[in-house]
This record gives sequence, structure tokens and C-alpha cells, in this order.
Amino acid sequence: MSRKSRDLESGQPRVIPAKAGIQETIITRTTKSKTDKLKRTMQTKQKPKARNPSHKKILTAALKLFAKHGFAGTSISNIAKRAKVNQSLIYHYYKDKAALWQAVKVAALKDYFHVDSLDKLADFSDFRSFLKDIVYKRFQFYSDNPHVRRMLQWQILEQETEQSNWLAKTQQETLQKWRDAIVHFQERGEARADLSPELILQLISNLSVSWFFGSSAHIAYLKSTEVDELQKQYTEMTCEMLLVHLT
Repeated sequence: MSRKSRDLESGQPRVIPAKAGIQETIITRTTKSKTDKLKRTMQTKQKPKARNPSHKKILTAALKLFAKHGFAGTSISNIAKRAKVNQSLIYHYYKDKAALWQAVKVAALKDYFHVDSLDKLADFSDFRSFLKDIVYKRFQFYSDNPHVRRMLQWQILEQETEQSNWLAKTQQETLQKWRDAIVHFQERGEARADLSPELILQLISNLSVSWFFGSSAHIAYLKSTEVDELQKQYTEMTCEMLLVHLT
């Protein structure tokens, strides 16, 4: 017996033995099934883990609680309650509290490094304009993000050992861009070449946060408008002091 089939390439009808036709059909279907399965596997691997609204709620809740109570004083159950999610969902994204703690810091500091400034060095006429841009942005960042300030203070107080170098580990590429930027201005003769780029970056970082992490006893009695004016003057003076010693 025989039956009509269609050629796989031309699509034209052809006559093949019934038994061979059955075998061909099985092989074709098996091959197609394997191909479809491979495509689905590749698509799954290419897609990152979906981030739904609940994930953002987890990060927001964790930031507020970590900022208020620190790492040791915050539990996964408290974060779940504040985010209004099950604890199992948190563990779906993070293997433990330490992983969530680090993820919160990375998310909170994503705008801190101002990569836009590093990627557009040509937009700055000189080291002075570059330095002022960085210092002013950092002052503004800390002013707008009190939760981040408190998280960094908690980290200093708790003296984490395993996570003490988390910033260097997670932001190596960005930190290297910072170093390259300083070297760029040193080679142009606008920043002191006798100082290491690391020392210059340390000075910029420390002086940019000193207003927020230092004592506020001397301004505690002032009105908010007066404090804002002093902060503005402090930012300007910070820029000038850095320029005096770095150029």
C-alpha cells in the first residue's frame, strides 16, 4: 500500500510507502519537538529574572527598615510585613538577608557615582568644572536621600567584615572610570600629578559627605532656610579647598 505525502522542501505531493511514511512522520515530529524545546530553553536563558512590582516594594521596604534599625536590627519577616509580601518571595530574589542588604545599597547608590559625568569628560572645559559638578551632585544626592545616609552610617557602626569591601566588588567598572577621569586631568596638567588618583578620589569623597556625617550641634537651633544657605556656602567652600590642594 502507499499514500500521498508532501515533500518537506518543495511542498509538492509525492507517493511513499505507508510504512516509510509513518517513520518519516515520527522523525519529523520528533525533530520539530526537539527544535521547539531548544528554542524555548534558549529564550528562557536569555531572559533575565522578571522584576514585578513586588520586587520594588521589597527594596523600598528594606531600605527604610535597614536605614532605621540597621542590618542587625532588621529581620526578613519585618521587611515582608512592611512590603506586604510573603517571606518566600523575598527568598525567591535573595538567598539571605545579607544579599538583600547589599542589593539595597547598590540600588540606593546607583545615582551616587554620576556615571554620566564620567562618560562625558569632553563636556567639561577643565578640571575645575568637572570637580564642581561632582561635588555639587554628591551634596544634592545626600541631601535628597536621608535613608542612604543612615544606611552608610549603620554600616560604619556595625563594622561589617565580610561586606566591608562590597563597594569595590560590585562597582569595579565605575570606580575604574573615576580613576581614569582623574588620570585624564593629571595628564592635561590640570590636577596634581604628584598625588595618586586614589588619594584625590578619597579627598573628594570624604569632603563631599562631611556636612552630613559631621556634628550638627552648631546649626541645630537655626531655621531650615538658614541651614540651606549654610549648606550652599559649605559646598562652595569645599570646592574651593579641593581646588587649592589638588591643582
